[in-house]
Amino acid sequence: MDRSMVEALLRDQYEISPDVVGAILDACLPAARMRLVPATGADLPIRSSRFGGEPDLPRHAPWPRRASGRFLTFVAQINLAECASYLEPFWPREGLLSIFYDAGDAPMGEMLEDHDSFRLLYYEPNVELMHTPRPKPIRDLSPSPRPKLDTYAIKFEGLLTCPAAHTLRTLTNISQVEEKKYGEFYTDQIEYGVMASECHLLGGHAFENWHGGAQHAACGRAGISPDHLPDTHPARREFDSLAAPWRLFAQFDSDENLQHDWNFGDDRLYIWIHGDSLRRWTFDRCWATVDVG
Repeated sequence: MDRSMVEALLRDQYEISPDVVGAILDACLPAARMRLVPATGADLPIRSSRFGGEPDLPRHAPWPRRASGRFLTFVAQINLAECASYLEPFWPREGLLSIFYDAGDAPMGEMLEDHDSFRLLYYEPNVELMHTPRPKPIRDLSPSPRPKLDTYAIKFEGLLTCPAAHTLRTLTNISQVEEKKYGEFYTDQIEYGVMASECHLLGGHAFENWHGGAQHAACGRAGISPDHLPDTHPARREFDSLAAPWRLFAQFDSDENLQHDWNFGDDRLYIWIHGDSLRRWTFDRCWATVDVG
């Protein structure tokens, strides 16, 4: 779905006023959608984008692990030269991004102790890399070990992502009437349309089973649990402002075809990043959450 298609649907089918349509389009973000194609490690050259399998790391580089010593699971590596044209201009145009997560314990990202449940690594194009198998742990530190995900090549395509209605509310001064119309558009065209099948994303707006992932990321990193407060509590506004600068970095769906899920079945793994960190390309303010369907 591109900008002209979204504009036509909002204006003609859902009868949203032109000024609000303009505000909605301004709030949409480009993303790289990742299509997973079965492959083997032997099929994939060094630095190629892949989901699962073995990562490409510098020689003698330590495998990411938690403070307990448990090794993280390699989720994916992204060769940014293959997808940068689909992303916002402040994303790097090249280099290799690698994502790790504790897929054995599968923490939800709601507590401060989840801070080491994921890792983001980035390597410049001139860094020498090699296929690196996960080391064998001295003892089993995982309640449900998941040493390696099946290997898939990643093929990219551009996608214009639309904000969910609750996100749009924080970005615009949309009226309740127009928000209701937009909610119908989002349900019809996004939830049961573009995102009806498994959707893995880099950048853009998250597609969530339950909204609030950015808030959980911001609060989890700060050691706060917003779930303990009712929606009517005044502090909710403070949590909303705390979450506002956070952006989706990457989203990995559960996938029946791949026979994998992250926690309880129909769920998604999200990596969030503070907007300032994304623009500076530093990973000092990042967080991982799992959204259960």
